[in-house]
Amino acid sequence: MIAAWPSLASTLRDDALEARFNRLQDTIVAVRNVRAVYNIPPGTPLELMVRAPAEVAGDLQNVAAQFDNLAKAVLAAAGAEVVRPPASASFSLGEADGYIPLEGIIDRDAELERQQKEADKLKKHIAGHEGKLKNQNFVSKAPPDVVAQVRETLDGLKKQLASVEEIVRDLSAG
Repeated sequence: MIAAWPSLASTLRDDALEARFNRLQDTIVAVRNVRAVYNIPPGTPLELMVRAPAEVAGDLQNVAAQFDNLAKAVLAAAGAEVVRPPASASFSLGEADGYIPLEGIIDRDAELERQQKEADKLKKHIAGHEGKLKNQNFVSKAPPDVVAQVRETLDGLKKQLASVEEIVRDLSAG
């Protein structure tokens, strides 16, 4: 219990393998996030398409079986020639862009309507918080931590709105 943590020789470390594993993790997380955002059940099979340089695409092809095991997604295409399909969710993995076609997976019109309602709700909340911050009585009389909390909440609302607007663009494409 008090022994030092074992140290390994640096020659046993494989940076390329670690990078490939990190890319796999990031891709699995991204696919799962798409499922969460669009309320897609975990058992629903998805197609995954990735636009990436040849080296990255090759690494993804090498671990393609893991996408099905860990995210119920099939790597349909990977490479520099991959183009974004219409009505697809997208995500960025640094040197790669991923796409998941949503046609036939979700009710696009219903999801678009739901996301637009969410955007409208967020815009109202943002307007309310901006109104508070424009009110000099509030800013000068409220405790500094309360004003800071309103600013922090406003920043969070703006980030949520940007995310929802991106989803609306994804759903509207195609």
